[in-house]
Amino acid sequence: GKTTIAVSLARLSARAGHRTILIDCDMRHPSVGKHLTEAEISKGVVEVLSGRVPLAEAVVRDPKSTLDILPVGVKPPNPADIVGSAAMRALIATLRTHYDAVIIDSAPILPVSDTRVLASLADKTLFVVRWDQTPRDACTNAVKLLLESNADICGACLTQVDLRRHALY
Repeated sequence: GKTTIAVSLARLSARAGHRTILIDCDMRHPSVGKHLTEAEISKGVVEVLSGRVPLAEAVVRDPKSTLDILPVGVKPPNPADIVGSAAMRALIATLRTHYDAVIIDSAPILPVSDTRVLASLADKTLFVVRWDQTPRDACTNAVKLLLESNADICGACLTQVDLRRHALY
């Protein structure tokens, strides 16, 4: 759900004529690259942040739009350290100067602390929830954690809604 929403927003932005990049920051379970390209991804944000690869070599183009994608690359042993690094802050600042929209796909907020760090770096945060699966108190706790992280929550989105069941309401 989260990645599908991130990819959809990023493609929509690119198709609207905005220079857009989508960064896969779910370092434990990266999936943006799998959604958008069948090619094997060996370079990405991890290699850029470690200084092993220049940014231009890690960015790939979406075959269906003008969207640029920065995949994870090789999964790191310490995702929280990478996401919370000064290099990550510098990368996002650099991307803001080259793109109209920088969209970050992240891990779920409750089990992973990196997401709170990313939310504090983002201009806006969209809270994505799986319909009829995520308990209400989990949603409340997640929003509380986002607010404590100084995230600017711009909205919420329900994913995987059962339209037949929803029509009963």
